[in-house]
Amino acid sequence: MDRKDWAKIQNNWDFLRKELTAVYLLDDLKSCPDDILTDEDEQRVKYEPVDADKNEKLLHILKHKPSCLNGYKWFLGVVKKHQKYIFDRLNKTEVDASDVQDEPSYDINSMVREILLKNFVDEAGKSCTLPDVRNAVCVLRGRGVNFDWKDNKLKDFVIEVFSGVLFEPGRKGMVPTFLHLGAKEEKVVVPKVASPLEVPTTTVSAVAVAAAASTGTSEDSNVGAPTHGTSNEPASHHRDIESLTVEELITYLTPIFMSLKLGEHFAEKFKELDIDGVVFLTMKEEDFKQEFSPKELSFGKRRKLMLKIKEMKEQKTEFTKQDIKLPIHTTLTSETDKPEARVAAAPSVLTTQTTTEGNASQTTVAASASEQTKLTRQGDTSARSIAAAPYKEHFRRFDFPVSPTDRYTRGRMIEISGYSRENMINPVKKFLQLEKGEKNLYRKIAKETVMFASACMNDRTNGTLYVGINPLPSDLGQGQVVGIHLDREKCEDNIRQLIGEAFYEDQQDIAFQAVRSGKFIEVADPETQDRPLWVLEVDVVPSGKVVMEEAFFIRGKMVGAHKAKKQQLYRLIDGTITSLSEKDIYDFMKKKKSLTELRLQQEIQSSPSYVPPDLRKKILNLFTGGSETIEDEIYPVLLISPLDTSMDHGYIEENLSFIQYFDTKAVFDFDPTSDSKGIYSANEKRQVYEVHTTENFDKIAGGYSEKDLESLNFSTEKSWIFCNGYSRLRMEEMQPYDWKQKRFDGFKEALRFFHSSIPLGRGILLIFLFSKNYEVLLEAADEVILKFKDQWMVVAETEEIANLWKEQLIMRNVVSKKSLDNRCILGMPWRHVNSTFTQIISPKQTGVCELPTSTGAFCVLKDRIRIEMCDLEILSSKECEADEALNNAESRELLRRKVEEKFFRGSQVQWMNFWFRDNHVLKRLQHKDLIKEVEKSLENPNRDEDVRVNLVTLMHQPGAGGTTSSRQILWDLKEKYRCCVVRKITDETAAQIAKLRSYDEPTTRKPPLILIDNEEKDKVHQLLFELEEKAKVASHYEDQTLNIFCAVLWCHRGVDIQRSDRTQILLKHELHRWELEWFQRKYETLERKFHEDRKVDPKLLVSFNILKTNFDSDYIKRIVIEFMRQIDDTEESVLIRYLSLLNSYDVDFQTMPVSAFDPITEKQLRQKRILQFGVLERSGSRQKGWETKMSTSLRVLVNESSQRGVHGSHIKTIRITSPLLAKEILRYIQKENCLETSEIMIEFLSSVIFDYENGSTNKLLTIIKNVVKKRVTGKDGIGRFSPLILHIHETEGSEKAAEIFVEVHRKTHDPMIAQQIARYYIHTSNWTEAERYAGIATQNRPNSSFLWDTYGQVYKQQLFEYYERAKKGVKISKEDASVILQLAQKAMNIFRKEQILSETEKSFKTNNGGCFGELRVILRLLETFCHFESFPGARDFHRYLVDKDFKTDAFSFLEKHEEEMMKSLGESAFKTIRKLEDESVQIKSDSREEFKLDQHFDRKSLIQLKESVSAHFGEVSTEIPGSLSDEDACEYRRRYARRMGVTSLQGALSLKYENHVDWEDRLVRVYDLMKENVKAKACTAFDLVTILNTVITLHIGESSKIAPIPYSKILEWSMKLYNAKQPDGRPYLETYLYLVLFHFPTESRKAQACNTCSEVKLQEAVNRWNEAFFTNYPKHRDLEQFSRKKDTTLFFLGNGSGLTEIVYQKELMKRGGRMRDDEYWRSDQARRRFQRLEGTLLMSGQEVQLDLQLRGGTKFPLTIPTSKPTKKRTMCLKRVYCVLGFSWSGPKAYDITLDNPSSGSRRRADVVPRSPVQQTHTR
Repeated sequence: MDRKDWAKIQNNWDFLRKELTAVYLLDDLKSCPDDILTDEDEQRVKYEPVDADKNEKLLHILKHKPSCLNGYKWFLGVVKKHQKYIFDRLNKTEVDASDVQDEPSYDINSMVREILLKNFVDEAGKSCTLPDVRNAVCVLRGRGVNFDWKDNKLKDFVIEVFSGVLFEPGRKGMVPTFLHLGAKEEKVVVPKVASPLEVPTTTVSAVAVAAAASTGTSEDSNVGAPTHGTSNEPASHHRDIESLTVEELITYLTPIFMSLKLGEHFAEKFKELDIDGVVFLTMKEEDFKQEFSPKELSFGKRRKLMLKIKEMKEQKTEFTKQDIKLPIHTTLTSETDKPEARVAAAPSVLTTQTTTEGNASQTTVAASASEQTKLTRQGDTSARSIAAAPYKEHFRRFDFPVSPTDRYTRGRMIEISGYSRENMINPVKKFLQLEKGEKNLYRKIAKETVMFASACMNDRTNGTLYVGINPLPSDLGQGQVVGIHLDREKCEDNIRQLIGEAFYEDQQDIAFQAVRSGKFIEVADPETQDRPLWVLEVDVVPSGKVVMEEAFFIRGKMVGAHKAKKQQLYRLIDGTITSLSEKDIYDFMKKKKSLTELRLQQEIQSSPSYVPPDLRKKILNLFTGGSETIEDEIYPVLLISPLDTSMDHGYIEENLSFIQYFDTKAVFDFDPTSDSKGIYSANEKRQVYEVHTTENFDKIAGGYSEKDLESLNFSTEKSWIFCNGYSRLRMEEMQPYDWKQKRFDGFKEALRFFHSSIPLGRGILLIFLFSKNYEVLLEAADEVILKFKDQWMVVAETEEIANLWKEQLIMRNVVSKKSLDNRCILGMPWRHVNSTFTQIISPKQTGVCELPTSTGAFCVLKDRIRIEMCDLEILSSKECEADEALNNAESRELLRRKVEEKFFRGSQVQWMNFWFRDNHVLKRLQHKDLIKEVEKSLENPNRDEDVRVNLVTLMHQPGAGGTTSSRQILWDLKEKYRCCVVRKITDETAAQIAKLRSYDEPTTRKPPLILIDNEEKDKVHQLLFELEEKAKVASHYEDQTLNIFCAVLWCHRGVDIQRSDRTQILLKHELHRWELEWFQRKYETLERKFHEDRKVDPKLLVSFNILKTNFDSDYIKRIVIEFMRQIDDTEESVLIRYLSLLNSYDVDFQTMPVSAFDPITEKQLRQKRILQFGVLERSGSRQKGWETKMSTSLRVLVNESSQRGVHGSHIKTIRITSPLLAKEILRYIQKENCLETSEIMIEFLSSVIFDYENGSTNKLLTIIKNVVKKRVTGKDGIGRFSPLILHIHETEGSEKAAEIFVEVHRKTHDPMIAQQIARYYIHTSNWTEAERYAGIATQNRPNSSFLWDTYGQVYKQQLFEYYERAKKGVKISKEDASVILQLAQKAMNIFRKEQILSETEKSFKTNNGGCFGELRVILRLLETFCHFESFPGARDFHRYLVDKDFKTDAFSFLEKHEEEMMKSLGESAFKTIRKLEDESVQIKSDSREEFKLDQHFDRKSLIQLKESVSAHFGEVSTEIPGSLSDEDACEYRRRYARRMGVTSLQGALSLKYENHVDWEDRLVRVYDLMKENVKAKACTAFDLVTILNTVITLHIGESSKIAPIPYSKILEWSMKLYNAKQPDGRPYLETYLYLVLFHFPTESRKAQACNTCSEVKLQEAVNRWNEAFFTNYPKHRDLEQFSRKKDTTLFFLGNGSGLTEIVYQKELMKRGGRMRDDEYWRSDQARRRFQRLEGTLLMSGQEVQLDLQLRGGTKFPLTIPTSKPTKKRTMCLKRVYCVLGFSWSGPKAYDITLDNPSSGSRRRADVVPRSPVQQTHTR
């Protein structure tokens, strides 16, 4: 009807409803032409119960008649005939423009053309009926388009669109048909490509159509019905996508480009890139991202394009697999080739049955149970049996769009019952099952949809039709997900088309509103990945306002109804779709109004009457306790389900990036593809994780060892555990059963491991369900939820995803329904979850980190690299400048006040404090000196040429501002040097510093400045050694001479500090006058601010005020009294008691984990049970930690901070504001409560804190161990014990001190504490307990030489006790002698074991305690023997010791083994002395004063011990008693040599260089005596070494008191030494040094015909030399890990002849030269003095091959190492010149050059030092 005509009717609507008599008009309207009113229309009007309804129905029917029929005109004519007054009124009615709504402008021609081309393109050789075409086009009505073309117009338009078409009019009952459809040639036709989802169909031929018409059936005549004999694809278009050329591909893709609004340039880019079909199908998203800019191709468009490629790939697979290229009319002979065989079929069982009532007959479509079972087995969708999945499925939420995570799993059961007629809102479910080989599949689905929809609309009840879910043959109301292959587009078109055909025109709009578009939910099934399965769901929502009081009839012929019934009215009767009889229709028409009213009423009742939950607030309540940020200490653990397949990296970046920000203990990832395309692969670009699998924790499967787990327990990195597959290790995904059998144990152990380190009640488990695919995770749910009881939360985007989770946990009795409701956040989109968690946990954005470079420019340190260097806090040259709070004055002032207050309360200084300059931080008086020393260390090389890591030490008293002052240095130098703070020293720290140094610095590299703040001395020294090792490696590869690798500023805390080196700066508890004035001015400013805004009272800024008062003790006392009296809470009193105790006596003044004190601070504690912080309060919020509820007074006295903990977590810590304050608080508490220090300590150790074991209590125990064992170095040296033990020992006695020790050991079982206990009992002479605890210590750590030293001290000190008694006049009896000897023997045995362990101990420390202990025991034993009551006298005692055959009656009481021990003391003592002297001369010691590591090794002490030993065992006269045999005479001379101090080369050199005035006389006497020994048969290696030592020393000292020594003798002695027997265990390195040194072939020696050794002997000596060095120093075998000390080089080969060719190292250095300086080697002195050898630098740059020639002319190569790696690669394999040095490990090449610096210089004899050796050679 025309719009204006309808407007007239609307203006008279009420009048017409009341006055019109429709029943009288029907016959006349029916007689009008062109079916103005049909019989069916008439019947529908008559069915209406009252006249007004009849009138309204008639008007609505007429309204929807096409305007071309002139229905209004005919209506007026009939009305005029029967009711003229109505006719007159309508004629008089005027309509203005406002009464007529503008009709939407549609290009109907284009829309119809599109439908025709889409559905009938290229149908050449086929037929298609006119009704087929009309039905296809009528789909426009479902889109709201008023399509009213008559058949003639439609026929003409088809002929216009297609070329070569023939039209056969319908004659004799035949249907009008189009033949030979083909597109016009000039039209661009989109090639039709079969979808992989499509069920192949064919078009019915004209003959078939005619046959169908003749039989009266029209069901099979619809488009798309399958036919057995024909293919559904024309042969001309069977082409693969990959066969398309570039131009063809662009043509094909043009519609897609247009739909995505991609311009022409996009297609042109395809041509430029030469993208054809093959390339297009292989392109990945990264390719598009690389080739097309974001402006050209946004993320969303790129994603849609990728989905299209995926679809095309599936099509290609289908073409290849199915081989559909069949000619037209080819018969399908194979059963599997029949189209219907590919249809997803299922048993024909309906939950709601279709019934037709008429003539008292009823037809029900059903099947028996046996038939159902049979069909279930035979009618499987994929021709295989479907095993029932272990979990139930859940329906998609009714009338909601399909989300990417909506997915069914094939084989799962689903609850299908629940129909209630009384509840119209609860949807009724209909399950359509399709028979195997179902014909007309899509028409069948459409027909069932229309019937079901009309029944729902008539009943006013919601409903959903399901296709792909089959009810099971049982009464349990169960169905099973099977899925079906569908062409989605064809299915939707058929449904829309049939709705348009079946419903009458006046109700089609209502039908299209009530029947929602079909929802296609993917069915997960690994076996059908090539052709996806779907479940089709069609929701029907007959809203009361939409359906109103309509009765919805269906045209009978469209749904295959009985011929007699031209229209059907369906209802749901007892769950069955029933066609009503005539009588029932009239009854229904009377009730439909009440049904609509009931529907409207239920809609109102079901509409949400509550406010939707605030899910963000719920997250805050569960995660933070209701705060916007995390205020207390918590330890998140994440559980991640597999992702939905739609979630790719782009989705993760946009919606799931919050995962990376969690300071999580561990992430348990159940996504098997996470490392390739899941969350881990997206996060690893920005975060650093330690990766594990559950197998790593499975001990049975050979997982981590205890050592591995211990190392992991201290790791500071976040852990990511792959729980169900890890592709990098080819670990496949497992199904639930296999996972439970094979991986569950490993998962359980991993969970236990990480959970055990979490303080009780502080953990929170976050479970993220990203998809429904979490069956394996469900297997772990019980274990996880019970482990984190009341400490978990679940997040899922929809309720449907979480339904299975909730159902299973309740069924297993793991949690209650109430708990689930409280702890599940469901329905929040992931992008909202992402933003919520990001706001809570995202780290503050500090901008990029810029680093200065050697060129003066700045480079940007990548975020991931910065994170990887987790041991370092790297300072940007633009630090703080990117803070958004600094952008405007208001926020800047708020930030300034905030950081200022925190700093002045006593918190550690922040970089932002320095940004505000002097407003916050005072530069101390020492700042100028400190920065001067630091800059010097960064620019000037160390005096020690082997030190490339310069050290500056800031010694400060606790609380004096050391940390602030040292950080100020970094702040001031950050734009010039790379600066960082070492957070924690680990095995990776040195490597990270090296990486920071070299980052983006390809050539020249400036040394970085490293701050180490209050770390343990041993760890600092360890790091320095490792940095030196890195420096050695760097010197090999860097082009420039590496003098300074880095500078270290060590902020070292001490109580009684003293300056011992110029590079040490002291900071004490005293301020200069001008510093105090600064604090006073600042205080006045703060006070003025407080009076203005009443925010921060400066009186509460304790740390600031302590400095302001210059550490005034009276002020500290006053504030302690004031605030301590205000603390009346019992728990807080206990807390501060323990804090003050630990902070008073902890030398390092460490912070303590807040959570460690949970057991004593929670007010809700009852019966000593920890409150679970996860328990929800009545408000629904998580219970926060006690630290958020501290009183104001307590907050004034303590400081809170956070630090990096294990596994990447950050832990909150607490301590008293200042060490001085802590001591005063402790004194106050002791005075007020009459408590001794030991009482508080015992109470603390006995508290409930230590009933729990976790990371926090372990940290607290570490601090306690530090308190009882760490000693303080003062002006009197290092203290005997820790300050706490010394204090208790002095004030309460030894028993209390020992009790503290024992209790701490009982808690920790630390062998180092056992050692301290043994030391303490030694101090108190409790020998039994001392021996016991020393034994415990060595049993627990048997390879520690330091613990064995303490064990030896137990017996040594007992021996000393006997000696002290003897000194006081108590004579030693024979009975005591045995005890004394036993003590001495035990002590020496232990000290010798200590020596053996120290040689191979994996420690950078050198422990010579065993050597010194043995020497002191020997001497004390001998001195004690002098007090025996039967002592024979000094002469006989000396003879008794040195003469193995001499016996005396005075010692007749000794047992044989005791006597042997006494006579072996001399040999043992001198062997030990030689070892110490060798090490002192052969190995370089640390030149840094701070790190004299071996407290036992003192040169002065060694000399004293040596003299004492020599006094007992040496000889004083050079005259040999005549009674001695030749052998004994030789031994006598040796004893004399030792008495003279020539026990080694070091002993000989020390006579010369330690200012012994008679050094020449001593050496000459020793030389003369040894000359006799070397002639004797009893000559030993000692004799030869000693005589050569004296010769070389006399030569170096230019002695004139010795006759010239023939060089031939030196050659003879050195060769004889080489062939002599070496001492057991420790060979003389001089053996190889002297052979190579004296026999090395030189031009001078060849000229003088010296009898040097052969080349074989020389090469052999070099090889044996190196091996002998490693024998004496086993640690040096592992150079890379333990190259702690370098061997020295004493001699070089110089110009001259004889001994003058030997240059002593001190000769080089006497004028302050440095061997590492190129300037020295180029000096005139070096050019004259050194002999340079020619050789070839090998490719490694670490070896030189010398070409040597012997006296006889024989040439041979000798390869020797370089003194340091040669960094210039251009020198390799070329002729070079070098200086030959002789280190203690072998010869080395020094100063390697391409040119000979000595060439052209004239060697003059007078520049060579004089030698006592004869220059002529004597044979």
